[in-house]
Amino acid sequence: MKKGQPILLLLVSLIVLSIIAPLAVQYKDDNQTPAIRRAKTQGSAFELAEWEYAWSEYSPSANDNMPDEGSWEKTARLINPPGREGRQILWMRTRLPQNAGYDPTVLVQASQLFEVYLDGELLFRHGEMQGAHPRYIGTPPRMISLPDDAPGKLLSVRIYSTGKDIGLLQTPLLASESDLTLSFIKKQGVRFILGSFYIMIGLISCLAGLRIRQSYLLSFACFAGAFGLYTLSRTMLVYTLIDSPEFWMVFELAFLVLSVTAVLRFTEQLFPESGGIKFRLSRIHLFSGAIGLPFVSLHFMRGAVFLLLYQILLLVSIIITVVRIGRIAWKNDKDAGQVLAGLAIFCAFGAGDIIRQMLMLESPFPEFSYWGGLAFLTSLIVVILRRIHSILFQLSNTEKLSVAGQMAAGVVHEIRNPVTVISGYLQLMKKGTQINHAPMIDLMLGEVNRINLLVNEFLFLARPSGPKFALKSICGIIGDNLRLFEAQATGAGVELEFRCPPNVPLISCDENQIKQVLVNVIKNGLESMTEDGGKLTVEVESAPPYIRLQITDTGCGIESQDLKMIGEPFFTTKESGNGLGIMICRRIVDNHKGTFHIQSQPGQGTTVEIILPFDPQTT
Repeated sequence: MKKGQPILLLLVSLIVLSIIAPLAVQYKDDNQTPAIRRAKTQGSAFELAEWEYAWSEYSPSANDNMPDEGSWEKTARLINPPGREGRQILWMRTRLPQNAGYDPTVLVQASQLFEVYLDGELLFRHGEMQGAHPRYIGTPPRMISLPDDAPGKLLSVRIYSTGKDIGLLQTPLLASESDLTLSFIKKQGVRFILGSFYIMIGLISCLAGLRIRQSYLLSFACFAGAFGLYTLSRTMLVYTLIDSPEFWMVFELAFLVLSVTAVLRFTEQLFPESGGIKFRLSRIHLFSGAIGLPFVSLHFMRGAVFLLLYQILLLVSIIITVVRIGRIAWKNDKDAGQVLAGLAIFCAFGAGDIIRQMLMLESPFPEFSYWGGLAFLTSLIVVILRRIHSILFQLSNTEKLSVAGQMAAGVVHEIRNPVTVISGYLQLMKKGTQINHAPMIDLMLGEVNRINLLVNEFLFLARPSGPKFALKSICGIIGDNLRLFEAQATGAGVELEFRCPPNVPLISCDENQIKQVLVNVIKNGLESMTEDGGKLTVEVESAPPYIRLQITDTGCGIESQDLKMIGEPFFTTKESGNGLGIMICRRIVDNHKGTFHIQSQPGQGTTVEIILPFDPQTT
C-alpha cells in the first residue's frame, strides 16, 4: 500500500459519513415534530406517541406518590423535556389503546433507571432505585408483559438519571411478545450474524495458530472471538438466555476490554519493530479491566463511569498505535499500511456512532462501528493470510532444500562404492599384475551401469517428465514384464502366477512408465524370496472406472517400523538397493491419478496394490 492510501481511505470514510449524517438528522427531525402524534399501527405493533411528563425530587423510597394531576404537561419530546433544573426524577405517562391485541407487551428504553406502573401499581423495575446510590445497570430495551386487562389503562414510567440525559430513549412500542422478539431479530439480525462470524473466524484462527505455532494468530483469535461475544452481548436476543441486564452490562464491558487488549497485543506481535515506547499498551488495558470490572460488579463504580474512563484510555491507545504503525507504513511496509487503513475505517465509523449518540440522532441505518469493525477485521485477515503464505513458502523451500540435501548425500554414498571398485581395478590394471583384463573390465562396466541407473533415477525425481498417454492393454504390459523375469524366477525356485480376466478394457497410460513400476515391484518381490523360493502372484481386477492390480509374494516381508519408511529417499532394506525405486513408483502412479499401497507381514510376504483409472485425463 502506498503512503497516501490510508489517508485517502480515511477521507472516503468521512465523506460517506457526511452523506449519511443528513439523512439521520432528517429522520430525527421527522420523528420529533412539535405536534403530538397519535398512536399509530406499525404492522401489529402500536407506537405509544402521546405522552405527558412531570418532574419530581429524588427520594430513596420506592413508593413515591405520583405527581398531582396539575403537574402533568403534554410533550412531544421523550428525552430531556423542559424544566429539569437539576432534578433526577422524571415521570412520564400515556393512555394505552383499547385494541392492544393478544398478549400485550410494552417495549421501554429509558436513561437511566426506571420503574413501570399500570394505574399506579408497580409492574416492573429496571435497576435498583432505592438507597442513596441507585445501581446503574445500563440502558437496554426492556420488554414488559402487561396483564390482559391493560388496554385502556394509564401506563406511567418513573425515570431516574444523574447524567445529562433523562427520559425515554425511543418511542415505546406495544405489541405481543412474539412480535417484539421477531422485530428484534429483523432489526438486530445483521449484528447477530456479524458476531457469529467473528467468533467463527476466531475459532479458525485459534486452530491455525496451534497448528503452525504462531503466537500472533492466537492473539488475533482472541480478538475475533472476544469482539464477536461483545457484539452478540449488545443484541436483545441474549436476554432470552439470561434476563439480567446487570450481568450483560459486565459481560459487555469485559469482552470489550478483552477484545481491545487482544488486538493491541496482536499489533505488538505483528510489528515488534514499532518500538520507541517501551511499555505495552495491551498490558495496561488488561490491568485496567482486571482492576475496574470487579468494582463495577460489586457496585463500587458505575458502569457508565468505567466506560467513560476506558474510552479515554482507548482513545489515547488508538493515537499511540496509529503513530507506531504509521511509522512503519511510511517505510512502504505493505502489512502496516493494510492495518492502518483498516484501523482508519474503524475509527471513522466509530466516530460516526459517537456523534450520533451525542446528538441523540435516530437513524434507520445500523450502527456504523460494526461495519467498521468488519472492515478492520478484514484488513487483519488479509495481513495474516499474507504472513501465512510467506511462512508456508519458506517452509516449502526449507523442505525442498532438506530433501535435496538428503538425496544428494544418498547419491554421493551410492556412487562412492562403485567408484571405489572401479578405482581399485584400474590400479591393478596399471600395475600390470594380471594379463587378462576382461573380467575386471566386465566388473567395471557393471559398476558404471549401476551408476548410470542411479543417475537416471535421480534425474527422474529431480526433473520428472509428464506421462505420454495412449490406450494400452494392462494385461499385455504385465505379461511382457513377467516374461523378463521367468529365468530369474526359475533359478530362485519361485513360481510366477498371472491371473487376468477376459475382456479387460484398455486403459490410458504411459506404457514405459507403467513397465518401470512393474519392474521395480516384481524385482523387489523376487529378491525377497531368493533363499527358499516361493510364489509371486499378479492379479488384475476390473472395477470401472478403475483397474486394480495386486502383486503378492510369499517372501520375508517387511517390519512395521520399516514399512512406514518405505518410499523415503534412499531408505532401503536391501544391501544393494538405493531406496529410490518405490519413490519413483509412487510418483508415476500419482501422475496417472492412481493410488499405490503396500501391505506386509514379516515372514508371510508383501502385497502391493495399484489402482489406476481407465482415463487419468478425465479423473
